[in-house]
Amino acid sequence: MEEKTKVKSAPASSVASLVLGCLSFVFAFITGIPAIICGHIALSKIKKEQLAKGKGIAIAGLVIGYLSLLSIPLLALVIPGANAAVDAAKIANCKNTAFNLRTALITFYTDYRRPYPGTENQTSKTDATFMEAILGAETAAASKANPRGIIFFDFNGSLPEGGSVDLLDPWGNHFRVKDKTVWSLGPDGIEGTADDISTK
Repeated sequence: MEEKTKVKSAPASSVASLVLGCLSFVFAFITGIPAIICGHIALSKIKKEQLAKGKGIAIAGLVIGYLSLLSIPLLALVIPGANAAVDAAKIANCKNTAFNLRTALITFYTDYRRPYPGTENQTSKTDATFMEAILGAETAAASKANPRGIIFFDFNGSLPEGGSVDLLDPWGNHFRVKDKTVWSLGPDGIEGTADDISTK
């Protein structure tokens, strides 16, 4: 009675290589590198055990895995560009807010014929106390400074509940105000450095 020859199936590592390689289309080199490792393990096993199946699958996984490595230099180019775009957007937003606040201070001066409280010959921060009157808050101090309750500054299109809020730049720091000049400490958060953003 003739004994049937058993054909061994493809090694699991060759299938894993192909699966990980295909996933690298989404996850790039994160799954591409494991695909390469599994592919080499599979080819080594196929050669050692002289298996009839799995070689093509392993090679396919290897090729896709190596192709995924091309994403590394591409990411090195894309990520700094994306960061630069985000930084530019923050600076533009900061300038816009600073000039809007400056306009509000000038309008306050025009309406009341006096400087906004805390801005004359001194530097103030745009904390909640400073912002109360310009936002038309219904507090004793704000009502004294702005008795008509005029909303001079539109905070993101709506007045927060209570009419009082800190005004921060995109880097989480208060704006500085003196007379009718408004400025931000910029990305480094240090006053007097080159990246300060001012309405001067």
